Amino acid sequence: KVKEVSWRKNGKFWRGRADLIWGLIIHGIYPRCPIEGQGDCSRQLDAHHLISRKLGSTRHCIENGIILCASHHTISDTMSAHGAPLAFADWMQEHRRDQYDWVRARRRQVGKYNYKEAAVRLFDTWESIRAISPEIEWGEDGIVFH
Repeated sequence: KVKEVSWRKNGKFWRGRADLIWGLIIHGIYPRCPIEGQGDCSRQLDAHHLISRKLGSTRHCIENGIILCASHHTISDTMSAHGAPLAFADWMQEHRRDQYDWVRARRRQVGKYNYKEAAVRLFDTWESIRAISPEIEWGEDGIVFH
């Protein structure tokens, strides 16, 4: 039996596309692991969601992402987002305060979410990044492209 692709706005097709583009954007913004100097950062780079992907309202927000080497993403039990979340939160608070505050303000934000709209928005953002390679700064509402 051939499986039909779901074209519904919240179907797996659109969620998968939005996930893929979100990951490309995070990889494009962060060229290397920002926790360098605290362990081995020579492993592959992973796009990490600061707020769980289960929360749809922030799943595809660019501000909700950071690039981490495999060690700082999952492997290390002294400094990694999954292996030592308290140490990672302390590091975020000290080194990425604006992003840390953004996460704290939205970590319980719920609401309806449209994966198709997210995929289209992220694609437009990705095209902008690729076209002009801007300097990226944090503003009050998250990442600002100049």
